[in-house]
Amino acid sequence: MYIYISVSELLTLLLETIDFGYPQKTETDLLKLYINSDKKVVKKEESKQQPITALLTGPSVRQQNILYRKNEVFIDVIENVHFLLSNNGKFLKSDIIGEIKINTKLSGYPFCRLGLNEKLNFQKKAIGRKTIKKKTKNHSIVIDDVKFHNSISLDKYNIDRSISFSPPDGLFECASYRVTNNVKIPFKVIPIVKQRGDTSVDYKITIRCLIKKRLFAKNVVIKVPTPKNTAGCLITKQNGVAKYDPATNCIIWKINKFQGESEISLTAEANLLRSKNSHWARPPITLDFLLPGYTSSGLKVKYFKVIEKSYTDVSKYIRYLSLSKGSFQIRI
Repeated sequence: MYIYISVSELLTLLLETIDFGYPQKTETDLLKLYINSDKKVVKKEESKQQPITALLTGPSVRQQNILYRKNEVFIDVIENVHFLLSNNGKFLKSDIIGEIKINTKLSGYPFCRLGLNEKLNFQKKAIGRKTIKKKTKNHSIVIDDVKFHNSISLDKYNIDRSISFSPPDGLFECASYRVTNNVKIPFKVIPIVKQRGDTSVDYKITIRCLIKKRLFAKNVVIKVPTPKNTAGCLITKQNGVAKYDPATNCIIWKINKFQGESEISLTAEANLLRSKNSHWARPPITLDFLLPGYTSSGLKVKYFKVIEKSYTDVSKYIRYLSLSKGSFQIRI
């Protein structure tokens, strides 16, 4: 008996591969094998067995005869930080969304091992259809909501904190995760805002960069809100460029390079127009920044190895980046 594989049947097949809300197989190369754009006739037995077997079991798809002149691996640990702080620096909300991306340019069929922090613990680990909860200590790095690429094996993780896998060729997401506890804050912002009647608002904004001295924050942008009836601002700053932007009712302070363990400040006076509605909601100060070489969660890659002896010369590059795009906020 012969049938056509329709779009609805393909979607049903994909939904069946999801366990606990986590897609188990999402590689483009694998999905292409089961999309018949030319409406090719497929045997019923093949449509039942072949896709399900490939989607639920087996290693990632690699093309045959992959060959590179130089074997290279690029590992990026990227964390997007979401912080909400009170005006005295206390955490009101902390959330880090991270991902480990690996770009492999390896010949043949390599089997790799990636080592992570010794104090790293998964609050929940999804392995196939099982969910395992782990007890953690206060000094541990607690990883929540972790999702691994389907090629990852955690058989030796409890022994030496390593994960094993045979990677697909090129760029892929090795893991994504979320951290909410024991996070390291890269900046401390001390805002002093005083309103003098209906005529002006005085600002003194002090920012401390809490990362190590050898590191630098880049493209730091601080947006300090002002009342809607602001006519103009007199601004004095120690570093960077600052100006009042009437379109957004903010003082925008830009610092191209901010060294770790240093402190800078800005003072400003916002002159106000007379207005019947002088109420000011005081929205939070926001920070945008890039932190190369730094992770707020503390997650680190200890090593990357290709197990086969034939891979004697593999160039490995590991990069870390923490960033925020308007999601680092301080109330005033």
